[in-house]
Amino acid sequence: MAGLRTKLALTVASACAMVASPASAAEFSYSYFSGTVFASGIFTTTDTTTLVDGREAYTVTGMTGARDGIAIAGLNATYPGAAGGSDQYLFATGVPVTEFGIGFDYVNGLSGNIFNGVFNNIAQLGEYYGNTGTGLDAQLGPQNFTLTQVVTTPAVPEPATWMMMILGLAGVGGVVRSRRRTLRHARV
Repeated sequence: MAGLRTKLALTVASACAMVASPASAAEFSYSYFSGTVFASGIFTTTDTTTLVDGREAYTVTGMTGARDGIAIAGLNATYPGAAGGSDQYLFATGVPVTEFGIGFDYVNGLSGNIFNGVFNNIAQLGEYYGNTGTGLDAQLGPQNFTLTQVVTTPAVPEPATWMMMILGLAGVGGVVRSRRRTLRHARV
């Protein structure tokens, strides 16, 4: 009897250990238009915030989208347009980026950086676009920058949830079966 319980407990423990918990993340859709430049896509961030310059900021961990039809390949924290590199912080309220901004690469080998700067004594968003060494083209003040948190709800339970439900039902079945055996042996 004790052997069955021990085996069941070990099975449950090993199955739980094999089921990895999903990484937590938040997503924000973005778009901006400035002059002839249009960009849009999705920022993937940490789901928790960090205090940066007195404001709550998410750390950007991924980026998709396109700028004027050129697909974005991913992040580049060392983008040269930002002094000292990009810090990859995203603020859900107020100005969405710092002066170091969010750096990224395009599929064509060029790079970009969305940053916050002061031009003519007015804080504005800006954008660098160019290669990874020289010849950066600065676009100042992207207007109409929109940022919206994407709320996703899974349509079906995650695999870890299914595994826990199955193990729970198996555990209940094992207990019922064990109790029946005990009652049967007690009557004899």
